[in-house]
Amino acid sequence: MLPRRPTAMNLALLGVLMAMAAVSCQMFDKKPTIYDHMKSGANTVKTNLIESQLKVENLFMPDNCVLNDEDFYGDRKDEILLEKQRLRLLKAEYGDTVTVHFTISLDDGTVVDRSVQPSDDVHEEDTVRPAIFTMGYGRVIPGWELGINGMCLGEIRKITIPPQLAYGPKGYKEKNIPPDATIEIETELVELKKKDFVDHYMDFLRNLPVYAIFILGLTFLLGGYYRGQIGEKRRLYREIAERKRRQMEAEEEEEENNEEAGEEEKEEEEEEEEEGEAGEAEGDAKEVEKAEETVVVGNGIGRKDARRRTLITRL
Repeated sequence: MLPRRPTAMNLALLGVLMAMAAVSCQMFDKKPTIYDHMKSGANTVKTNLIESQLKVENLFMPDNCVLNDEDFYGDRKDEILLEKQRLRLLKAEYGDTVTVHFTISLDDGTVVDRSVQPSDDVHEEDTVRPAIFTMGYGRVIPGWELGINGMCLGEIRKITIPPQLAYGPKGYKEKNIPPDATIEIETELVELKKKDFVDHYMDFLRNLPVYAIFILGLTFLLGGYYRGQIGEKRRLYREIAERKRRQMEAEEEEEENNEEAGEEEKEEEEEEEEEGEAGEAEGDAKEVEKAEETVVVGNGIGRKDARRRTLITRL
């Protein structure tokens, strides 16, 4: 049996899937760093981690990030609502892109990495390499994301992250982080980009394969369901047609039987009529014979009387 040739729809679908895969690889193929490295055990973190082991300490809070209800006296709910909306635009949430300075150290105080590397030469500037990532997509260790969530622009926090929310049992050899190490990250939120239309579009592209698989699966399910429904309807229609056919055949057979019975009755009636006519003809013939015999007898008697009368007259 020869293989079936791919249809235009199959080729188009294959091209779309390959394009999505290429776009996804170009968008997310980045060199791992200390703040987005997830190969050292963070991928094995389960969803039921105890977040209470995470400790967050506030080191500095800007004045514009504090909402003091005492400043709003009287009936000023609208102003309070607007102020809360303003503060929301200053706080990091999942889906926002953040730029943070950081200093990562072990629990014994050993610094393993920082965003600002001091220069050995006094005349040279320090090397600044802040961490830039989008929250909620697993670009950094889970404990760091949890600690930054709700952080205000300009705020400085000290986050103590347990091993199960950091680099786990594998550690991070490139930065001399031992296995099952508790790390401390002193981080400052220096820039915040709220999630906009482009980010939503990128989320859509990122989840497009999932949507495509979902739609295809739903299409197959609905197709199977409706195919079953159509098959059931066709079966019912076939049964109804078969019943009607049988009913029509039964009616035709009954009509034929009735016609045959009528013909038989008609033939019997004709036979009876013929027999009656034959009997009548026979009776008529007998009556005619009797009449003829009577006439003959009568003629004979009349002749005798005539002879007698003739003799008497002669005498």
